[in-house]
Amino acid sequence: MQYKKEFDSVWLECILPYETVANEWEEGSRERFFFDMEQCDQETMLQTGYTNDALDKLEAYIFRNADELI
Repeated sequence: MQYKKEFDSVWLECILPYETVANEWEEGSRERFFFDMEQCDQETMLQTGYTNDALDKLEAYIFRNADELI
């Protein structure tokens, strides 16, 4: 989906829980990830490396900062 073309009034922030989040994914998933990232108005990286609580931090960030979730 090309978010910005379909929803031109939406401001899109892509949030990475850590820098290397997509490194172990299959090629198709990584390609989709990078395609989606290119459409973002803002990229936010929460931390540089993986920790056991990285996804908990991601969830907390989303709920603290989102105006709406879809």
